[in-house]
Amino acid sequence: MSLIQNTCLSYFYASPNKVWEYILSGIPFLVSDLPEMRKLAIDEGMGLIVDHKSPKDIASKINFILDHPNIELYKQCKENCIKNGKNKYNWDLEKEKFIEIYQKLLNSKNEK
Repeated sequence: MSLIQNTCLSYFYASPNKVWEYILSGIPFLVSDLPEMRKLAIDEGMGLIVDHKSPKDIASKINFILDHPNIELYKQCKENCIKNGKNKYNWDLEKEKFIEIYQKLLNSKNEK
């Protein structure tokens, strides 16, 4: 669970490390309804959105998962976490993007 309050732009666009740890561990998660976390939870199908201001909503979603750990939704979120952790969101793939960006920056600097 990663509940963030929308108190500033940094939090509004937050992508907490804890969420990435859950993804790479194959653990579906509950997050606040903020853009970057919504993309991972809903668009990528790896978790659920909760109203961080509603203890009832938080409790009901936690209880739902605990009471139904084998339901299709939970299984699908877990599978999506595992799949995306292996094939999309891992350092071996991401480092290539960083290397490419740095090489472009170095090349543009050397051209000037």
